[in-house]
Amino acid sequence: MDRLDFERVARLLGRREEEIGERTWLDLDFAFFAYYNEVYDDSGPTHAEIKAALEELHKRITALEFAWDNMDEYSLRYIDSGMTPMSDEELEEFRALGEPYIEDPFSKELNEMKGYIEVGLGKIPESKPGRKRNRALTDFILRLSYIYENTTQTRAYENFYYDRDYKKYGGPFFIFLEEIFSSLTPDLEITNNALGEAIRRAVGDRVYGKTESL
Repeated sequence: MDRLDFERVARLLGRREEEIGERTWLDLDFAFFAYYNEVYDDSGPTHAEIKAALEELHKRITALEFAWDNMDEYSLRYIDSGMTPMSDEELEEFRALGEPYIEDPFSKELNEMKGYIEVGLGKIPESKPGRKRNRALTDFILRLSYIYENTTQTRAYENFYYDRDYKKYGGPFFIFLEEIFSSLTPDLEITNNALGEAIRRAVGDRVYGKTESL
């Protein structure tokens, strides 16, 4: 994303560049990476394959949590001895202690990892019929709309319009998208009307359940 004018993008989001958190830039980077791969690279896994892989990892982490919670504390001491180097004498004393206990050092990390996976699963778009390039464009616009709305606290569809006299689309979110596309995907040469119609299909469907006629 070295061609992106970060200062201008931040301004279009109603912020100064230094006010935009790292999470927002990472989300923008992820959105573009996913879009680029879908449009230009056929070697990556499908949405269904990605979802299955994340769900399997989530299931395995849950199984690990269950195994840890149900392991006897004597066995846990041997794990602790590996985490905390001990001499043979110290280990024998440790084994002989009454009421064995070891604090669970992993529950927080495992729970956080499950949370990350759940967030990732929420970002995987539902598979829809249609040409791959069109689906990728819709997914990209939806991801950008979430970034826009979370940063500006304004709905992406708000003040989005079509000027019938000039036969052009416009509005704050449209201008934001126009900057992203002109900077990152100039080779696509997406037109004003093509981008406007794509926004209506993507964001209009999400807001109204179907595209609204302007």
